[in-house]
Amino acid sequence: MAAFKLTSRAYAPPPRSKAGLLAVLLALLAVLGLAVSAAWAAPPAQTPPAEGAITGQVKNETTGQLVGNAEVRLRRWQADVELSPLTTQADAEGNFRFEGLDTGDQVFYRAEATYNGVPFPGKFASFEPGAAQLSLPLDVYETTAEDTAITVDRFHFIIMSDQPGTFAILELYQFSNQGDRAYVGSVNKGGQRETVRVALPAGAQGLSLQGGTLGVDFLQTDGGLVATSPVVPGTDTFDMAFMYAVPYTGKTLSLNRPLHYATSSVNGLVLDAGDKLTSDALTFAGQRAVQDQTYLQYTGQNLKAGAILPLQLDDLDKMKFATPASPDASDSPAAASPPGGDLSQTALLWLILALGGIAVVLGLAYPRLRPRPQGGVAATSEGEGDPAQEQQRLLLTLARLDEAYQAGRLNEAVYRRVRARRKSELVEIMRRREES
Repeated sequence: MAAFKLTSRAYAPPPRSKAGLLAVLLALLAVLGLAVSAAWAAPPAQTPPAEGAITGQVKNETTGQLVGNAEVRLRRWQADVELSPLTTQADAEGNFRFEGLDTGDQVFYRAEATYNGVPFPGKFASFEPGAAQLSLPLDVYETTAEDTAITVDRFHFIIMSDQPGTFAILELYQFSNQGDRAYVGSVNKGGQRETVRVALPAGAQGLSLQGGTLGVDFLQTDGGLVATSPVVPGTDTFDMAFMYAVPYTGKTLSLNRPLHYATSSVNGLVLDAGDKLTSDALTFAGQRAVQDQTYLQYTGQNLKAGAILPLQLDDLDKMKFATPASPDASDSPAAASPPGGDLSQTALLWLILALGGIAVVLGLAYPRLRPRPQGGVAATSEGEGDPAQEQQRLLLTLARLDEAYQAGRLNEAVYRRVRARRKSELVEIMRRREES
Protein backbone atom coordinates (compact mmCIF):
# COMPACT_ATOMS: atom_id res chain seq x y z
CA MET A 1 0.00 0.00 0.00
CA ALA A 2 1.47 3.34 -1.00
CA ALA A 3 2.18 5.81 1.74
CA PHE A 4 0.94 8.79 -0.25
CA LYS A 5 0.58 10.11 -3.77
CA LEU A 6 2.16 13.35 -4.91
CA THR A 7 0.40 15.32 -7.61
CA SER A 8 1.42 18.14 -9.92
CA ARG A 9 -1.40 20.37 -8.67
CA ALA A 10 0.26 22.56 -6.05
CA TYR A 11 -1.67 22.81 -2.77
CA ALA A 12 -4.61 20.84 -4.21
CA PRO A 13 -6.65 18.95 -1.59
CA PRO A 14 -6.41 15.18 -1.89
CA PRO A 15 -9.39 13.17 -3.12
CA ARG A 16 -11.43 11.27 -0.55
CA SER A 17 -9.81 8.02 -1.64
CA LYS A 18 -6.65 9.05 0.19
CA ALA A 19 -7.93 7.97 3.56
CA GLY A 20 -4.99 5.56 3.53
CA LEU A 21 -2.55 8.46 3.84
CA LEU A 22 -4.22 9.60 7.04
CA ALA A 23 -4.05 6.12 8.52
CA VAL A 24 -0.36 5.82 7.60
CA LEU A 25 0.54 9.21 9.08
CA LEU A 26 -1.35 8.55 12.30
CA ALA A 27 0.32 5.19 12.71
CA LEU A 28 3.73 6.73 12.01
CA LEU A 29 3.13 9.45 14.57
CA ALA A 30 2.20 6.79 17.11
CA VAL A 31 5.46 4.94 16.42
CA LEU A 32 7.37 8.18 17.01
CA GLY A 33 5.94 8.30 20.53
CA LEU A 34 2.92 10.45 19.79
CA ALA A 35 -0.22 9.37 21.58
CA VAL A 36 -3.08 9.60 19.10
CA SER A 37 -6.81 9.22 19.49
CA ALA A 38 -9.28 7.80 17.03
CA ALA A 39 -11.12 10.18 14.71
CA TRP A 40 -13.94 12.22 16.20
CA ALA A 41 -17.31 10.57 16.42
CA ALA A 42 -20.10 12.10 14.37
CA PRO A 43 -20.67 15.65 15.61
CA PRO A 44 -23.71 16.18 17.81
CA ALA A 45 -26.85 17.68 16.37
CA GLN A 46 -26.44 21.41 15.95
CA THR A 47 -28.34 23.67 18.31
CA PRO A 48 -30.11 26.69 16.83
CA PRO A 49 -27.63 29.61 16.75
CA ALA A 50 -28.32 32.30 19.30
CA GLU A 51 -26.74 35.57 20.30
CA GLY A 52 -23.96 35.04 22.80
CA ALA A 53 -21.44 37.12 24.69
CA ILE A 54 -17.73 36.60 25.31
CA THR A 55 -16.12 38.25 28.31
CA GLY A 56 -12.66 38.19 29.81
CA GLN A 57 -9.93 40.07 31.59
CA VAL A 58 -6.41 40.93 30.48
CA LYS A 59 -3.66 40.08 32.94
CA ASN A 60 0.11 40.52 32.79
CA GLU A 61 1.51 37.14 33.85
CA THR A 62 5.01 38.55 34.26
CA THR A 63 4.01 41.17 36.82
CA GLY A 64 0.74 39.66 38.06
CA GLN A 65 -1.06 42.97 37.38
CA LEU A 66 -4.25 43.58 35.40
CA VAL A 67 -3.80 45.44 32.12
CA GLY A 68 -6.24 48.29 31.56
CA ASN A 69 -7.28 49.85 28.25
CA ALA A 70 -5.68 47.14 26.13
CA GLU A 71 -6.90 46.61 22.57
CA VAL A 72 -8.65 43.24 22.25
CA ARG A 73 -9.39 41.51 18.95
CA LEU A 74 -11.76 38.56 18.57
CA ARG A 75 -10.95 36.22 15.66
CA ARG A 76 -13.84 34.05 14.44
CA TRP A 77 -14.07 30.86 12.37
CA GLN A 78 -17.12 29.22 10.81
CA ALA A 79 -15.97 25.58 10.66
CA ASP A 80 -12.54 26.07 9.00
CA VAL A 81 -13.19 29.46 7.33
CA GLU A 82 -11.99 32.57 9.14
CA LEU A 83 -14.46 35.47 9.28
CA SER A 84 -13.68 39.15 9.78
CA PRO A 85 -12.49 39.89 13.35
CA LEU A 86 -14.16 42.10 15.93
CA THR A 87 -12.28 44.62 18.05
CA THR A 88 -12.91 46.40 21.36
CA GLN A 89 -10.96 48.04 24.16
CA ALA A 90 -10.67 46.72 27.69
CA ASP A 91 -11.69 49.01 30.54
CA ALA A 92 -9.34 50.37 33.19
CA GLU A 93 -9.38 47.03 35.04
CA GLY A 94 -8.72 44.94 31.95
CA ASN A 95 -12.31 43.71 31.42
CA PHE A 96 -13.63 43.28 27.88
CA ARG A 97 -16.88 42.09 26.32
CA PHE A 98 -18.16 41.08 22.86
CA GLU A 99 -21.90 40.69 22.25
CA GLY A 100 -24.25 39.48 19.53
CA LEU A 101 -22.12 36.42 18.74
CA ASP A 102 -23.13 33.22 16.95
CA THR A 103 -23.24 30.34 19.46
CA GLY A 104 -23.49 27.53 16.87
CA ASP A 105 -21.33 24.46 17.45
CA GLN A 106 -19.37 25.01 14.22
CA VAL A 107 -18.27 28.52 15.24
CA PHE A 108 -14.94 29.04 17.03
CA TYR A 109 -13.43 32.06 18.71
CA ARG A 110 -9.99 33.22 19.74
CA ALA A 111 -9.35 36.47 21.54
CA GLU A 112 -6.02 38.27 21.50
CA ALA A 113 -4.84 41.30 23.43
CA THR A 114 -2.24 43.77 22.18
CA TYR A 115 0.29 44.77 24.83
CA ASN A 116 3.26 47.03 24.10
CA GLY A 117 2.51 46.61 20.40
CA VAL A 118 2.58 42.80 20.52
CA PRO A 119 -0.60 40.70 20.01
CA PHE A 120 -0.91 37.85 22.54
CA PRO A 121 -3.42 35.19 21.42
CA GLY A 122 -5.53 33.24 23.87
CA LYS A 123 -6.99 29.74 23.58
CA PHE A 124 -9.52 28.62 20.99
CA ALA A 125 -13.00 28.02 22.34
CA SER A 126 -16.65 27.61 21.34
CA PHE A 127 -19.99 27.97 23.11
CA GLU A 128 -21.39 24.96 24.90
CA PRO A 129 -24.76 23.78 23.48
CA GLY A 130 -27.46 26.04 24.85
CA ALA A 131 -25.00 28.43 26.49
CA ALA A 132 -24.93 32.15 25.74
CA GLN A 133 -21.94 33.15 27.88
CA LEU A 134 -18.27 32.30 27.34
CA SER A 135 -15.28 33.49 29.36
CA LEU A 136 -11.91 33.90 27.61
CA PRO A 137 -9.28 35.35 29.96
CA LEU A 138 -6.19 36.74 28.23
CA ASP A 139 -2.60 36.63 29.45
CA VAL A 140 0.09 39.01 28.25
CA TYR A 141 3.75 39.19 29.21
CA GLU A 142 6.65 41.54 29.37
CA THR A 143 8.72 40.90 26.27
CA THR A 144 12.25 40.30 25.08
CA ALA A 145 13.86 40.29 21.65
CA GLU A 146 16.56 37.87 22.81
CA ASP A 147 16.06 34.20 21.96
CA THR A 148 18.59 32.78 24.43
CA ALA A 149 15.82 31.12 26.48
CA ILE A 150 14.22 29.40 23.45
CA THR A 151 14.75 25.67 23.00
CA VAL A 152 13.30 22.90 20.86
CA ASP A 153 12.18 20.11 23.15
CA ARG A 154 11.22 17.73 20.35
CA PHE A 155 11.85 17.60 16.62
CA HIS A 156 10.09 14.77 14.75
CA PHE A 157 10.37 13.99 11.05
CA ILE A 158 8.95 11.36 8.69
CA ILE A 159 10.49 10.82 5.24
CA MET A 160 8.26 9.03 2.71
CA SER A 161 8.22 8.27 -1.00
CA ASP A 162 6.02 6.16 -3.25
CA GLN A 163 7.51 7.09 -6.62
CA PRO A 164 10.97 7.83 -8.02
CA GLY A 165 12.17 11.42 -8.03
CA THR A 166 10.44 12.90 -4.97
CA PHE A 167 10.37 12.58 -1.19
CA ALA A 168 7.59 13.96 0.99
CA ILE A 169 8.70 15.02 4.46
CA LEU A 170 6.56 15.77 7.51
CA GLU A 171 8.18 17.74 10.35
CA LEU A 172 6.90 18.66 13.82
CA TYR A 173 8.61 20.96 16.33
CA GLN A 174 7.78 21.77 19.96
CA PHE A 175 9.31 24.95 21.37
CA SER A 176 9.80 25.95 25.00
CA ASN A 177 10.68 29.28 26.56
CA GLN A 178 12.84 28.87 29.66
CA GLY A 179 12.66 32.57 30.56
CA ASP A 180 10.02 34.71 32.29
CA ARG A 181 9.33 37.00 29.33
CA ALA A 182 7.69 36.33 25.99
CA TYR A 183 10.07 36.11 23.07
CA VAL A 184 8.81 38.50 20.37
CA GLY A 185 11.74 38.61 17.93
CA SER A 186 11.90 41.56 15.57
CA VAL A 187 9.77 43.30 12.95
CA ASN A 188 10.78 42.80 9.32
CA LYS A 189 10.75 45.35 6.50
CA GLY A 190 7.17 44.38 5.67
CA GLY A 191 6.00 45.25 9.16
CA GLN A 192 5.47 41.61 10.20
CA ARG A 193 6.91 40.23 13.40
CA GLU A 194 9.34 37.30 13.13
CA THR A 195 9.92 35.02 16.11
CA VAL A 196 11.05 31.38 16.15
CA ARG A 197 12.29 29.87 12.93
CA VAL A 198 13.26 26.51 11.48
CA ALA A 199 15.45 25.74 8.49
CA LEU A 200 14.34 23.75 5.46
CA PRO A 201 16.68 21.61 3.36
CA ALA A 202 17.82 22.84 -0.03
CA GLY A 203 15.25 22.18 -2.75
CA ALA A 204 12.22 22.07 -0.43
CA GLN A 205 9.02 23.09 -2.21
CA GLY A 206 5.23 22.86 -1.99
CA LEU A 207 5.18 23.77 1.71
CA SER A 208 1.88 22.78 3.34
CA LEU A 209 1.17 23.93 6.90
CA GLN A 210 -0.59 21.57 9.28
CA GLY A 211 -1.97 24.55 11.21
CA GLY A 212 -2.06 28.30 10.77
CA THR A 213 -2.04 30.48 7.68
CA LEU A 214 1.03 31.05 5.53
CA GLY A 215 1.70 34.76 5.24
CA VAL A 216 -0.13 35.51 8.51
CA ASP A 217 0.83 33.04 11.23
CA PHE A 218 4.00 31.83 9.46
CA LEU A 219 6.28 33.33 6.82
CA GLN A 220 8.33 31.36 4.32
CA THR A 221 11.81 32.77 3.87
CA ASP A 222 14.78 31.83 1.71
CA GLY A 223 16.17 29.75 4.57
CA GLY A 224 13.02 28.15 5.93
CA LEU A 225 9.91 28.97 7.94
CA VAL A 226 9.45 31.64 10.61
CA ALA A 227 6.56 32.20 13.03
CA THR A 228 4.92 35.55 13.74
CA SER A 229 3.45 34.74 17.18
CA PRO A 230 5.27 35.39 20.46
CA VAL A 231 6.59 32.37 22.35
CA VAL A 232 5.38 32.70 25.94
CA PRO A 233 7.23 31.30 28.96
CA GLY A 234 6.79 27.62 29.75
CA THR A 235 7.37 24.13 28.41
CA ASP A 236 6.01 23.20 24.97
CA THR A 237 4.21 26.52 24.55
CA PHE A 238 4.54 26.72 20.75
CA ASP A 239 4.31 24.15 17.93
CA MET A 240 5.15 24.03 14.23
CA ALA A 241 3.97 21.24 11.92
CA PHE A 242 4.30 21.21 8.15
CA MET A 243 4.90 19.01 5.11
CA TYR A 244 6.90 19.62 1.94
CA ALA A 245 8.40 17.84 -1.06
CA VAL A 246 12.05 17.52 -2.08
CA PRO A 247 12.83 16.32 -5.64
CA TYR A 248 16.01 14.40 -6.48
CA THR A 249 17.73 13.11 -9.60
CA GLY A 250 20.91 11.37 -8.45
CA LYS A 251 21.91 8.59 -6.08
CA THR A 252 22.15 10.83 -3.00
CA LEU A 253 20.15 13.65 -1.47
CA SER A 254 21.32 16.03 1.25
CA LEU A 255 18.72 17.17 3.77
CA ASN A 256 21.22 18.96 6.00
CA ARG A 257 20.05 22.05 7.82
CA PRO A 258 21.25 24.31 10.66
CA LEU A 259 19.60 24.15 14.07
CA HIS A 260 18.71 27.63 15.29
CA TYR A 261 18.06 26.50 18.88
CA ALA A 262 19.33 23.87 21.28
CA THR A 263 17.33 20.71 20.53
CA SER A 264 16.75 18.17 23.29
CA SER A 265 15.35 15.30 21.22
CA VAL A 266 15.24 14.29 17.56
CA ASN A 267 13.13 11.34 16.44
CA GLY A 268 12.69 10.35 12.80
CA LEU A 269 11.27 7.64 10.56
CA VAL A 270 12.42 6.86 7.03
CA LEU A 271 10.50 4.58 4.69
CA ASP A 272 12.62 1.49 4.07
CA ALA A 273 12.51 1.29 0.29
CA GLY A 274 16.18 0.45 -0.26
CA ASP A 275 17.59 3.88 0.53
CA LYS A 276 19.78 4.61 3.54
CA LEU A 277 19.98 7.55 5.94
CA THR A 278 23.42 8.68 7.06
CA SER A 279 23.82 11.08 9.99
CA ASP A 280 26.63 11.59 12.49
CA ALA A 281 24.13 13.18 14.91
CA LEU A 282 21.54 10.38 14.95
CA THR A 283 21.57 6.75 16.05
CA PHE A 284 19.74 3.92 14.32
CA ALA A 285 16.99 2.73 16.69
CA GLY A 286 15.66 -0.25 14.74
CA GLN A 287 12.89 -1.08 12.30
CA ARG A 288 9.22 -0.26 12.77
CA ALA A 289 6.36 -1.95 10.91
CA VAL A 290 3.60 0.52 10.06
CA GLN A 291 0.62 -0.19 7.80
CA ASP A 292 2.34 -3.19 6.14
CA GLN A 293 5.45 -1.13 5.44
CA THR A 294 8.81 -0.99 7.18
CA TYR A 295 10.30 2.25 8.48
CA LEU A 296 13.76 2.85 9.90
CA GLN A 297 13.86 4.87 13.10
CA TYR A 298 16.63 7.29 14.08
CA THR A 299 17.05 9.22 17.32
CA GLY A 300 19.35 11.90 18.72
CA GLN A 301 19.64 13.97 21.87
CA ASN A 302 21.03 17.28 23.09
CA LEU A 303 22.03 18.94 19.84
CA LYS A 304 23.54 22.40 20.25
CA ALA A 305 22.20 25.64 18.83
CA GLY A 306 24.06 26.62 15.67
CA ALA A 307 25.03 23.05 14.87
CA ILE A 308 24.33 21.50 11.48
CA LEU A 309 21.99 18.52 11.60
CA PRO A 310 23.49 16.16 8.98
CA LEU A 311 20.90 14.12 7.08
CA GLN A 312 21.88 12.39 3.85
CA LEU A 313 19.91 9.81 1.89
CA ASP A 314 22.02 7.36 -0.13
CA ASP A 315 21.37 4.50 -2.59
CA LEU A 316 18.38 6.28 -4.09
CA ASP A 317 18.93 4.36 -7.34
CA LYS A 318 18.24 1.10 -5.45
CA MET A 319 14.84 2.11 -4.12
CA LYS A 320 11.87 -0.15 -4.81
CA PHE A 321 8.28 1.05 -4.70
CA ALA A 322 5.12 -0.88 -3.93
CA THR A 323 3.16 0.81 -6.70
CA PRO A 324 4.31 2.44 -9.93
CA ALA A 325 3.93 6.15 -10.48
CA SER A 326 0.55 7.19 -11.86
CA PRO A 327 0.57 7.64 -15.64
CA ASP A 328 -1.00 11.07 -15.25
CA ALA A 329 1.67 12.26 -12.80
CA SER A 330 3.90 15.09 -13.92
CA ASP A 331 7.20 14.13 -15.55
CA SER A 332 8.85 16.92 -13.62
CA PRO A 333 9.60 16.17 -9.96
CA ALA A 334 9.87 19.90 -9.38
CA ALA A 335 6.15 20.27 -9.95
CA ALA A 336 5.22 17.87 -7.19
CA SER A 337 3.84 19.00 -3.85
CA PRO A 338 2.90 17.16 -0.69
CA PRO A 339 -0.72 16.44 0.06
CA GLY A 340 -2.65 19.02 2.05
CA GLY A 341 -6.23 20.21 2.14
CA ASP A 342 -8.66 18.08 4.12
CA LEU A 343 -6.03 15.80 5.63
CA SER A 344 -3.71 18.46 6.91
CA GLN A 345 -6.37 20.87 8.04
CA THR A 346 -9.02 18.69 9.66
CA ALA A 347 -7.39 15.63 11.12
CA LEU A 348 -3.65 15.46 11.68
CA LEU A 349 -2.96 17.83 14.57
CA TRP A 350 -6.24 17.18 16.32
CA LEU A 351 -5.35 13.52 16.63
CA ILE A 352 -2.00 14.33 18.21
CA LEU A 353 -2.62 14.60 21.94
CA ALA A 354 0.97 14.28 23.10
CA LEU A 355 4.57 14.25 21.94
CA GLY A 356 6.76 12.12 24.13
CA GLY A 357 4.21 12.11 26.94
CA ILE A 358 3.53 15.88 27.12
CA ALA A 359 0.31 17.25 25.66
CA VAL A 360 0.59 19.25 22.47
CA VAL A 361 -0.45 22.88 22.53
CA LEU A 362 -3.33 23.06 20.08
CA GLY A 363 -2.38 26.60 19.05
CA LEU A 364 -3.30 28.05 15.70
CA ALA A 365 -4.62 24.82 14.24
CA TYR A 366 -7.67 24.46 16.49
CA PRO A 367 -10.44 25.57 14.09
CA ARG A 368 -9.20 23.03 11.57
CA LEU A 369 -9.13 20.16 14.00
CA ARG A 370 -12.86 19.55 14.03
CA PRO A 371 -14.48 17.32 11.39
CA ARG A 372 -16.43 18.98 8.64
CA PRO A 373 -20.22 19.12 9.11
CA GLN A 374 -20.70 16.47 6.44
CA GLY A 375 -18.23 14.16 8.16
CA GLY A 376 -14.51 13.66 7.67
CA VAL A 377 -12.21 10.85 6.78
CA ALA A 378 -12.43 7.94 9.19
CA ALA A 379 -9.01 7.21 10.57
CA THR A 380 -7.63 4.17 12.29
CA SER A 381 -4.39 3.46 14.03
CA GLU A 382 -2.48 0.29 14.72
CA GLY A 383 -4.21 -1.89 17.22
CA GLU A 384 -7.65 -0.43 16.65
CA GLY A 385 -10.28 -3.17 16.58
CA ASP A 386 -8.73 -5.14 19.44
CA PRO A 387 -10.97 -4.31 22.45
CA ALA A 388 -8.15 -4.69 24.96
CA GLN A 389 -5.85 -2.39 23.02
CA GLU A 390 -8.67 0.05 22.38
CA GLN A 391 -9.45 0.15 26.11
CA GLN A 392 -5.79 0.82 26.91
CA ARG A 393 -5.61 3.52 24.23
CA LEU A 394 -8.70 5.30 25.54
CA LEU A 395 -7.45 5.20 29.13
CA LEU A 396 -4.19 6.77 27.96
CA THR A 397 -6.09 9.36 25.95
CA LEU A 398 -8.21 10.34 28.95
CA ALA A 399 -5.14 10.62 31.15
CA ARG A 400 -3.40 12.90 28.69
CA LEU A 401 -6.50 14.99 28.17
CA ASP A 402 -6.57 15.52 31.94
CA GLU A 403 -2.88 16.41 31.85
CA ALA A 404 -3.40 18.95 29.07
CA TYR A 405 -6.38 20.54 30.84
CA GLN A 406 -4.62 20.75 34.20
CA ALA A 407 -1.64 22.38 32.51
CA GLY A 408 -3.94 25.01 31.02
CA ARG A 409 -3.47 23.90 27.41
CA LEU A 410 -7.13 23.07 26.75
CA ASN A 411 -10.19 25.27 27.09
CA GLU A 412 -12.61 23.81 29.65
CA ALA A 413 -15.50 23.52 27.19
CA VAL A 414 -13.33 21.67 24.66
CA TYR A 415 -11.85 19.47 27.39
CA ARG A 416 -15.21 18.40 28.81
CA ARG A 417 -16.69 17.74 25.37
CA VAL A 418 -13.80 15.58 24.18
CA ARG A 419 -13.49 13.79 27.52
CA ALA A 420 -17.20 12.94 27.53
CA ARG A 421 -16.94 11.37 24.08
CA ARG A 422 -13.83 9.37 24.91
CA LYS A 423 -15.35 8.21 28.20
CA SER A 424 -18.49 7.12 26.36
CA GLU A 425 -16.34 5.10 23.94
CA LEU A 426 -14.50 3.52 26.87
CA VAL A 427 -17.75 2.52 28.62
CA GLU A 428 -19.03 0.93 25.42
CA ILE A 429 -15.82 -1.06 24.90
CA MET A 430 -15.87 -2.28 28.51
CA ARG A 431 -19.50 -3.31 28.11
CA ARG A 432 -18.71 -5.30 24.96
CA ARG A 433 -15.76 -7.00 26.65
CA GLU A 434 -17.93 -8.03 29.58
CA GLU A 435 -20.57 -9.46 27.25
CA SER A 436 -17.99 -11.47 25.33
